[in-house]
Amino acid sequence: MLQERLLGILERKNHWAWPWFAEGRLPLQRLLPHFQQEWAVYVRDFPQLLARVMGHSNTPQEVRAMLAANIYEEQTGGISGTTSHPELFLRMMEGCGFSRSAFEEVELLPAANRYRMFLDEITGLDQWVLGTAVLTIFVEGSVNERRELENTSPDSDAAIEAAIRQHPLVLIHGVDPKFLELQRVHKKVEGGHRLDAWKMVLGHTPATLEERVVQMVETAQTSKAPGQRLADRFATYLVIVAVGGGLVTFAVWFFVLGQPLLLALTFAISAVVIACPDALGLATPTAVAVGTGLAARHNILIKDATTLEQVSKIQAV
Repeated sequence: MLQERLLGILERKNHWAWPWFAEGRLPLQRLLPHFQQEWAVYVRDFPQLLARVMGHSNTPQEVRAMLAANIYEEQTGGISGTTSHPELFLRMMEGCGFSRSAFEEVELLPAANRYRMFLDEITGLDQWVLGTAVLTIFVEGSVNERRELENTSPDSDAAIEAAIRQHPLVLIHGVDPKFLELQRVHKKVEGGHRLDAWKMVLGHTPATLEERVVQMVETAQTSKAPGQRLADRFATYLVIVAVGGGLVTFAVWFFVLGQPLLLALTFAISAVVIACPDALGLATPTAVAVGTGLAARHNILIKDATTLEQVSKIQAV
């Protein structure tokens, strides 16, 4: 079932950096780069990305109406009676102590740049439902999607304010709750947007496209080049070899040669460090990140890591 497969992907969406933010492991000022990347990747231009999907000639009228309502709220705040969501994000940043100028010219990091290129590409494909699924199901969705779909009744104002007080920016970092209007708006209007998102995708995805929809949502942040997969596989075995080599080195120097414990440990640790496959495991993803970043600066859009690796076989342009 398409919905179950997409929900399964969303349940794995929990970002590795979330505990660093939510548990206060980093001071608020050090979170600025994260917020800058978030702003430049999709917050600033999310209404535009939705509009690109809506503008496809084969987008059904019913879907256009639902996308238009989403764009209207994102760009103007007209449904919630506030203002545009990008503006609310910047006000939240001001509440965190960051100036608006810090978000004027943001240079995307390689991984963020790849994600933005993916969003630009997916919203321009002929099949509108692919962009709709990625934007409205994956980007706007969360790890709690299943629970939120089951909760059909809107939250009361008291419940929303209680949730705002538990938000990490307020609870951990001491930001005044008045600056979290964006979160209030999300809780007030996102319920309708979530239902529309699933209605658009589930109601208009032909059986022949279901597999591709799942693939595109899955691909959102999991692309690996074949060379990287090979390096990862070898790195797994080399870890065993490195640790085993260290243990053998320690045994020989300490038990066989009778050398002091500190000397045996020194040689054992040296063996592990030298044989460690970190360089192999990190070299390929680093090369992919640098390659896609350089290509983007020259206005070349690389679809994914596999495509980048195949570029080496090009003989004519």
